[in-house]
Amino acid sequence: MNRAAANCSDRTEVNTMRHGLGLVLSGGGMQGAYEIGVWHALEQIGAAGSIDGIFGTSVGALNALLLETAGFRKAHDIWLDLKPSDFCGWPESALIPETAAAILEKHTASRQIRREICVFCQSTAPPNPVHMFRLRDCGSDAERSQILLASVAMPEQPPVQIGGQFFRGGGIGNANANTPVIPMRAAGWRRILSVWLDYDAVFPRVPDCKVLHIRPSDRRIGRGFTGLPKTDRKILHDIMAMGFSDTMLQKPLILRLAAECEAGKEST
Repeated sequence: MNRAAANCSDRTEVNTMRHGLGLVLSGGGMQGAYEIGVWHALEQIGAAGSIDGIFGTSVGALNALLLETAGFRKAHDIWLDLKPSDFCGWPESALIPETAAAILEKHTASRQIRREICVFCQSTAPPNPVHMFRLRDCGSDAERSQILLASVAMPEQPPVQIGGQFFRGGGIGNANANTPVIPMRAAGWRRILSVWLDYDAVFPRVPDCKVLHIRPSDRRIGRGFTGLPKTDRKILHDIMAMGFSDTMLQKPLILRLAAECEAGKEST
């Protein structure tokens, strides 16, 4: 296993407390456009600068790297340029591997990562443990891309080899890994924004941690929903707009969390 990986079955907590704001981005295929809208709102609110770590799975992992290396405007344009042929499967409408690989090569290669970005993948070897990969520990762009491609790989797609083992999407059958709030808390963050892509999401109990959950305000967004028409620019734009507006509604709470993070940094 490469040095960037850690088995998430090891629940040992770190001794270092993180004073910044953590952001969790869920997996959810096409609905990941929602997370781009959330980030736009965080920038408008003035809270994005307080975020020093992003944990993501599947499309959430891809969004995390895109936002870190390419920025909001480029990520926004990339999403709106996607076509129905760039997706497969339903109801999650996952990105096809070729599209994900092209995005990574064109928009994230040779880009520096400042924040702590961790990506979740599931091993294909029984008992199928979930592994967390720290992208800043990757030795090359190729290694980083392989990790991202593994995280977005759906069950019907070929697994991706990383360091001699095979992996696919970290959120497959594992709610804690699909929205990795608990792993982020275990890694030292005590103030977290958690973005869900399911209206009916059941939020986990996270002790000794302030977690603000952001989820779609429209019941049609989430696992098991089959009512969305074919993916097109208008739908993706509307999902982004929902992420923006849902986040802006929580502006006072987000600003309070960000202020607490900044106060914590000053006291150290």
